[in-house]
This record gives sequence, structure tokens and C-alpha cells, in this order.
Amino acid sequence: PEKYLAAAYLLDRARAAGYEPEIREFLLSIDRPDLTGVALATGCDTVWAGNLDGGICMATAAGGWDRFEACCALGHRVMDLDVDPSGRLWAAVGLSGGGLGALLVSTDGGRSFEERAQGANVFTLHEVDLAFPPFGVACGSVGTFLVTVDDGGYWFPVPAPRFSYLGLNGCAMTGPMHIWAVADGGRLFESVDMGGNWTSRSLTSQPLRDIDFHESGRGVIVGLEGAWHTADGGVTWTSSPVPEAMRAVEMVDSLTAVAAGENGTVWLSEDGGATWASISAGEPGVWRIAADTACVWVVGGEIARRVRLDPPAVEGRWDLSDSLSGINLVFRLPGLREPDRRIVLCAHY
Repeated sequence: PEKYLAAAYLLDRARAAGYEPEIREFLLSIDRPDLTGVALATGCDTVWAGNLDGGICMATAAGGWDRFEACCALGHRVMDLDVDPSGRLWAAVGLSGGGLGALLVSTDGGRSFEERAQGANVFTLHEVDLAFPPFGVACGSVGTFLVTVDDGGYWFPVPAPRFSYLGLNGCAMTGPMHIWAVADGGRLFESVDMGGNWTSRSLTSQPLRDIDFHESGRGVIVGLEGAWHTADGGVTWTSSPVPEAMRAVEMVDSLTAVAAGENGTVWLSEDGGATWASISAGEPGVWRIAADTACVWVVGGEIARRVRLDPPAVEGRWDLSDSLSGINLVFRLPGLREPDRRIVLCAHY
């Protein structure tokens, strides 16, 4: 409003001086860092998105999903967001200025965060999962794996040598004590006693990026060489052909899974991850997915998309690049002796 009041004042002054002024508005798009985190509130009435610059924004169903509004600026790289069953918003981040990481939590809808885990042995965190309170897990670079058994009050680290110091890219839980992690080098890690003991197996030589399960025991893993699925709680895994390097996956129900990857294509499976069909393409590479039976959100680049599953389609697209709007005032005074000369008045508000 102040900008337009200033413009009105200048227009009046220009007219009083004999000029014929006019307003020309402009809008400039300013690139923002990639969106790398997304989370859904229980009931799908609120969605949060975070980027590599530490910015977190939100949109609501009550607002008609009209636009995303800024919540806060963390100053650290947001790698993942997660809403726990009690409604708290968690952020797995990489600290600015180095390779260390931290786990942050918000109890006011993302407007402010407090630190819950950090230290010399906590490197950039890639994912956090609190699906079975009071138990939760988080994982990250250089074999970082954190476990909580008191609803996030304290997080204790699993020694990194258990994972051969590999980068852990995704983690999941299939019960209060049964946890999983996928890693660089195609390694899959499993623990049935909340991180006390671990077994590992190799699915491929290329990095695995994400893992998710449904309570039925069906699960999906995605990575640079495609996808793998299980129907027996992770006892056996079968490769699924997907013609794209994949980064993120979410199980929506016992048979429906949504995945996406580096080429920006959103993929849908309706048979537990055995076969996949594309929903949309031609967008920036996807980093994260948040899903519920009522809705699915996909983020990557500067774009957030809301996906409908029945029938499959993208039903909303939001460009979260920053913008700068402004007003140019153009002054004209016909009949001057030297019409080719121009007097330019520049101001910034």
C-alpha cells in the first residue's frame, strides 16, 4: 500500500508541473534454492515446504491452497520435513558453513524452531521419521543415524562404523523397534532392536535414495538404478523397472505408492511397487514427497505440485520462486523544443 501512496503523490506532483505521467508495473522473478523438504499435517489441511537456503513456507486448505506464505528462515539447509502424530514439525538440516547437521522441532506450525540434536558426530541429516511414537529415527551423511525412545526429547547416535561411514540417504520404521536405512553403494541396513544390532545386504552398486513402508508389510526402495519392492515386510526385495534415477518414494496405502526422481517425472504404482506408470513430466527434478490417502505433494526445483490419485493427475502447481514487483512512472510533456532529450528520475522504495 505504501508503494502506491508514494506513486500517487509523484503522479500529482508531475501533473502539477505540466507533465502527462503514466504508471507501468513490472514483476521480476528471482531464483530461490531448490525445495528439498515437504510435510503434510494430519488431515491434509496444511502443507509445509523447505529449501536449501533454510526458508520454510506453508499453505492451507482453509486458504484454498491459494499461495504459500513464509513461516521462518532457519539459516541452514533444509533436507527433510516431517510432521509427527502429535502435530510437531521436524526439520532435518545441514548446518551452514560446513558438513555438520542438526535436528530441529517446531511446536507452533513452523514459525519458530528449537534444536533437539546436534554434535561433532552429527553430520548433515537427510531424513527424519517419527511414525511410531515415542520412537523415532533420523539419518544422514558419514553414517549418521539417530534414535529417540522418548518422543524426540533426546536423540542418541548409533556408531557410524556400523554403517561403514556410508552416507545414509533415507530411513523408515515398520514397527516400534524395527528400523531401516538405505545408503550409498546400494546398501540396505536393518535393525529389529531399535539400532542395537544391524544386518545389511546389497541391492545394487549404485546409491539408494529413499525407503518407505506401509503397515501391511509392503514397502518400496528407490535409487539411481530404479526401484525395489517387498510384500513380506522386507524379507525379500524384487527389482522394479523404472526408466529414471529416483530420489523419493511414499506409500499411500497397502498397494499405492508414489515416487519421483531426477527428471521431475511423478510415478504411480498401484500394485505395491511392482509396476509403475508416469503421471506427469517436464518439471524440475523432485527431492521430496509427502503423501496421505487424501492427497500427495511433490517438491523440487522451485515448484510444488499437488497430485490427485483418482484419476491420476497433477491438480495444482505452485512456483515458489521469489519475485520483485515495482512501478515505473513515465513522464511526458509534448511540444518541447528538444523532444529527443529525456530527463530520467530514478528512485527505489
